[in-house]
Amino acid sequence: MGLARLLMELLFTVVVCEVLVMFALPVIAPGVRGWQEALLAAALLTLLAGPLVTWRALVLMRREVHGVALDRDQAKLSAQKTAFESAALLRTVDQFSMVCVTAPDGGIIEVNDAFCQACGYSRDELTGQNPRLISSATQDAFFWIGAWQTLLHGQIWSGEVCNKTKNGALYWVRCVISPVLDVDQKPVKYISVAYDITEAHRAQEAMAAGAERYNLVIEGGNDGMWDWPDVRASDEWWSPQFFRLLGYEPNEVPANRLTFNTMLHPADKQACIDAIDRALQACESVDMECRLRNKSAQYMWCRLRAKVYFDDFGAPTRMAGSLQDIHERKVTQIKIKEQSQQVTAIFALSPDGFVSFDLQGCVSYVSPGFAHLTGIPSAAMLGLHEDAFSMRLFERVEPQQQIRCLADVKQVAHEGCGAEVGTRARAVLEMRAPGRRLLELSLNQSEGGSVSQILHLRDVTHESEVDQMKSDFLSMAAHELRTPMASIYGFTELLLTRELKPEKQKELLGRIYRQSEAIVTIINELLDLSRIEARRGKDFELVSCNLVDIAQDVLLDFKLPPARHPPVWDGPIESVMVLVDAQKMRQAILNVVCNAYKYSPQGGDVFLRLVSQLVGDRQQVGLQIQDHGLGLSPDQLARLGERFYRADTSGRIAGTGLGVTMVKEIMVLLGGKMDVASQIGQGTTVTLWLPHVEANVT
Repeated sequence: MGLARLLMELLFTVVVCEVLVMFALPVIAPGVRGWQEALLAAALLTLLAGPLVTWRALVLMRREVHGVALDRDQAKLSAQKTAFESAALLRTVDQFSMVCVTAPDGGIIEVNDAFCQACGYSRDELTGQNPRLISSATQDAFFWIGAWQTLLHGQIWSGEVCNKTKNGALYWVRCVISPVLDVDQKPVKYISVAYDITEAHRAQEAMAAGAERYNLVIEGGNDGMWDWPDVRASDEWWSPQFFRLLGYEPNEVPANRLTFNTMLHPADKQACIDAIDRALQACESVDMECRLRNKSAQYMWCRLRAKVYFDDFGAPTRMAGSLQDIHERKVTQIKIKEQSQQVTAIFALSPDGFVSFDLQGCVSYVSPGFAHLTGIPSAAMLGLHEDAFSMRLFERVEPQQQIRCLADVKQVAHEGCGAEVGTRARAVLEMRAPGRRLLELSLNQSEGGSVSQILHLRDVTHESEVDQMKSDFLSMAAHELRTPMASIYGFTELLLTRELKPEKQKELLGRIYRQSEAIVTIINELLDLSRIEARRGKDFELVSCNLVDIAQDVLLDFKLPPARHPPVWDGPIESVMVLVDAQKMRQAILNVVCNAYKYSPQGGDVFLRLVSQLVGDRQQVGLQIQDHGLGLSPDQLARLGERFYRADTSGRIAGTGLGVTMVKEIMVLLGGKMDVASQIGQGTTVTLWLPHVEANVT
């Protein structure tokens, strides 16, 4: 390349000089022609071209020699750099890789320090040995046959090998074995370079074990897993258990949003869709209960949980979660809730009071009946400890009572456990006014759950009143029945033991008859009142009757006391229709008329009159019976109508204290009422009010 360039430049120089000579020759020798002209031209050309050609040739030769020297220096530097890099590479490989050189028969020729450190053998122990010395036998014979076939064909082999150290520990290496070939392409040695991958291999094994465990959990767990890899698409992934929870075989139905939405109960669909939308928009997690339709077309309760994953810009990309079968638990909870609501409704409707205490002894529930019975707001008692509750409750109790705290209630209950059959220990409190009443307390211990004990309060005021009335009745019976029975017994004894004149016998028999009649009256009144209370008017035959006719029938049959005037009608007598049981109405009027004569022993007329009044939009009529007898005080008037109560305590006026009670019961059952007005020494006025009806009402 340099010689050709030199020739081209020399040729160019000669041509340029020849052109100059052609133009300069006519000027220098204008008259020269022929051979002289040619000789002169050659001489001029030699003078011009010779020096130039020689100079240019020297320049080019010098440059060529310099270029060769420069190329030689560059080649030397490149060789030195390559040798340095190779040495550095060899040092790096020697330091961080395990190098082993073996002969064609497999005998170890050379190993580096890293190889010795890895296997635990020294260089002398390894030299001349076969690499099988460090084999762990993890790879089978077919593995090594394949490796040797690759090497014998002059190709490089690479793979992962498990070796064994001198002390028996296993380690994994990534190994590359390269054959060194001679001119005949036959291997003369093998060079093996390996690096330790034990930790990476263990990590892979751990990952494989974790993946296996994850798959086992998915396959064997009770929860169904699901994944929505792209929230912009509809396709999802459902685990096999997800399908089985709903009664399907894996992949029996498409796993996508459309399928899931069609399975949702109509009442839960919108709530579930809204929860998922909120999770995608507000970075919220999903944890809700919903009903899904299974393969049998039955809805089952499930718990749906999900978490949303977002990209670097905060946009949702993925959602994954689980599905849990909670049907049995949910059904049980619903039943418990219904039962709890029923119990709460029962407690709310019950007139009794109930208070429950939790395991720490604090009030956890107070029924509405408690506030009604004690006058203490339920909210004021919630959360109080048993001692504070007891103190607050017993502030409302009348002082100087045997029961002073809840501990006394427990003691009474404990004593009652050992009482005889038919007896019962009772803890009864008398509450202060207003709302003065008697309450029976019982405290029941609980053996489990969240309730330690329940306090039951029951209003026994009426029972106490009944007990008192029973006592009054027994006292009255002992007084009222004993007197005629004593007369009957005494007169009968006289008739049996003595000889009496016929006149005397007749007199005694008359007394016996009258005393027996008094006993029958008392018994009949008791039976009538008992029958009325038991049937509550079910045996009444209500018909439209003239109240005046009923009253006149009573007066016709009424037996006047000796020396007394018959009742007097005060005012006009006109037809007044009422809807009543005629027999029961006669009994009520008769009782009032009898009392009017009985409680006016000093005489005086008894008046009857008709009155009327407008109550709301209904007309009421009343039969008024007025006497001018003893009269009643305000206290006596307040108790009038109580069973066995008698205003006369002297015993001079016969009676049972049941007549007025019977009248009051009859009037209430007939849809009316009894009003009483009285003053001491001026007499009493009793008005029997009834709704007025048309004549044709039956």
